[in-house]
This record gives sequence, C-alpha cells and structure tokens, in this order.
Amino acid sequence: MKISRNVILAFSAVPLVFSLTARTQNSTVVTVGGGAVAVLGPGLPQGQVNVPYSADQESETTRTLADGTHIVSKTRSRMYRDSQGRMRREMFAPDYLQAREGSQEPNTINITDPVEGVQYSLNPRNHTAMRNPFGVRRTDPPQPPPKPPVNVRPPSPPPRELMPHSQSEDLGTQMIEGVWAKGTRTTTTIPANSEGNDRPIVMVNENWFSEDLRVVVLSKHSDPRNGDTTDRLINIDRSEPDPALFRPPADYTITEPQRVQ
Repeated sequence: MKISRNVILAFSAVPLVFSLTARTQNSTVVTVGGGAVAVLGPGLPQGQVNVPYSADQESETTRTLADGTHIVSKTRSRMYRDSQGRMRREMFAPDYLQAREGSQEPNTINITDPVEGVQYSLNPRNHTAMRNPFGVRRTDPPQPPPKPPVNVRPPSPPPRELMPHSQSEDLGTQMIEGVWAKGTRTTTTIPANSEGNDRPIVMVNENWFSEDLRVVVLSKHSDPRNGDTTDRLINIDRSEPDPALFRPPADYTITEPQRVQ
C-alpha cells in the first residue's frame, strides 16, 4: 500500500506541535520570592497535561535582632491554575498593613494565559489592567554602553577551603494538606573567614514537592543573616477554577505597552 507524501508530512508535524505547546506551558512558571524557595506554577515536563488547582499561599519570615527582638512578617496570596495551564495569582499586602488600612482586597493580580499568549497585571484599586503579549518588550530609553575598566584586575577566586559547600538529603514522602509530597533538605555551609565571618554560616533549605500537582506545597528556608522563612500552600482545591478568573473583568480599563520598533 502506498502512502501519499502529504500524509507523511502531516504526521511528521505532530511532534512539533506538542513540543511547542509544552514550551508554552513551561513559560508560565511562577516563582514565589520573599526569601523563600517555593515555586508555584505549572513547570510541567513536555507532554504532561496541566493539573487544575487553587490554594492559599502563606509566607512567614521571622528575624531575630541582636538584642533578642523578633520581627515577624506575614504575607499571603491566592493561586489558581486550570487544566490549560492558565495561572492567576492574587497578592495581598503584609498583615500589619492590612490591619492598618482595614482592606482585605489584593494589591495586585497577575494572570498568565499561555492559550492566548498574554499576561495581565491587574490593579484592583483603580480597575486597570496592563496586557502584555508574550515576547513584547517595553520601550525603555537607550542606556549608554558601560565604560571599560581601566587597569582593573579581576578579583582572584577565593581558596577552595573558603568556598561554600552543600549537602542534600532525602526526607521521604508525607501527606501535606491532602496531597502526597516528597521532601528534600539542602544544607549549605559558608566557611569561617570567607565573608569576614568568624564562625561558619549554615543555611538550610527544605522543600516538599507534590508530583500530582507539580508544585512545592511546603518550603522552609533558614539563614542566620536574614531569618527563617516558611512558605506553605493551604486550602488546596483540585477542582477546575472558574474560567472568568483568567481574564480581566469587564469594568477594567486595559492598556498595552508600546512595542519596540
């Protein structure tokens, strides 16, 4: 039986389509900062379907001053992801600011839509939204090229015994907020005298990753210079979010950045 050349070309194009789709999904990874190491977003390998979920993300950082005073900062956000890889993140002000202002609304809402290839940044207070298609850069004034250094020798690398070194360990699997998560702990030590420190500085990162949701559901970061930070997902709901969450409301004014000529 003979197979036409058009049929062969049609089937040969199929893997390319799936590859491009997977790359688009991977571009929607969302990283949560604030000194923490949690990563919230699809981050899916090629060929895997996005898993819908919604959850609250709580972050708490505690710093201890030399006189024993504790400074505690708590922030929260609301996360959504649908089966098409669309993401929505609602970010709220720190708890002490919310108590002072008496507002429970999010400060900023970010939407990433790989289906339409756009990102939105929403301001709930003035009902405006910035629409930014993937790959479109803002127009910034040209910057003068940096001046080459004059007779400046590059710093020599530190001795090997002063270089930071890390060690990882497997923490096994446990149930966290109704989902199974695999834990890892990485301990990084900065040797004494490498940064003017008279004793070693030990930092510990602990992550609990859910294979089902493809997100980190719990992370802990301890650094004696910056304090201890814990990020966790709570109120995890694995149902499909409302599609209306992934587009600006009708009463929002939408603008777009100017394209680079």
